[in-house]
Amino acid sequence: MSESKNKYQIKLTNEKLELNNFTNEEFGTSDGSEVIFLGITRDNNFDRNVSKLFYESYEDMAIIEIEKIINKIFNNWEISFIRVIHRLGEVFPSELSMILTVKSRHRKESFEASQFFVDELKKTVPIWKKEFFEDGTVWINDKIVE
Repeated sequence: MSESKNKYQIKLTNEKLELNNFTNEEFGTSDGSEVIFLGITRDNNFDRNVSKLFYESYEDMAIIEIEKIINKIFNNWEISFIRVIHRLGEVFPSELSMILTVKSRHRKESFEASQFFVDELKKTVPIWKKEFFEDGTVWINDKIVE
């Protein structure tokens, strides 16, 4: 897990994510908002049944790219803490593929920073997703070239 001065945490893991492991924290007194975004694996895509996903990553580069996104967030919003945990390996429908937590004084900053993070993650971070269907597989490329 990458961590900097307790302002953020980054973890890429093959372990199944359990929400209760990340929401049982005590709340601080200075933050009035904590937005939690959950990436949940769907059982369908492209009108096809999905049996599982497989996430692969260039982990060292993924952490660097995630840190770049987090730095942009800290430069544009008054955020006190960010945590991102992303699954690697096999993930089945209804399982969590990502947990993102953003804390701030006010809700607007937390919501905007959360949306920005997820959008940028899909554009720049080297995490790839392979979907397994009943009749084959496909690598999904969420990266948007502008």
